[in-house]
Amino acid sequence: MDKVIKDGTEMTIGVDLGDKWSRLCVLDEHGEVCEEGRIATTTDAMRKRFSTEAPCRVVIEVGTHSPWVQRLLQELGHEVITAHT
Repeated sequence: MDKVIKDGTEMTIGVDLGDKWSRLCVLDEHGEVCEEGRIATTTDAMRKRFSTEAPCRVVIEVGTHSPWVQRLLQELGHEVITAHT
């Protein structure tokens, strides 16, 4: 995969999708945790959080919300990997 650069570093964001709330973890190019948090599992909340993020790799799990989350994140320019957990 091509590296995705944000301010000179490769960033990967993992999102554990839940029905009401999702957890996210941002890793730098060394796999070090830069940020952890919680986000509402809604279109508005996801758009607000990820529309200001430079294009990066986002890993989500397969589930009820993964189809619309994947489409939204791709529309915002992110590389989305949907994984079976």
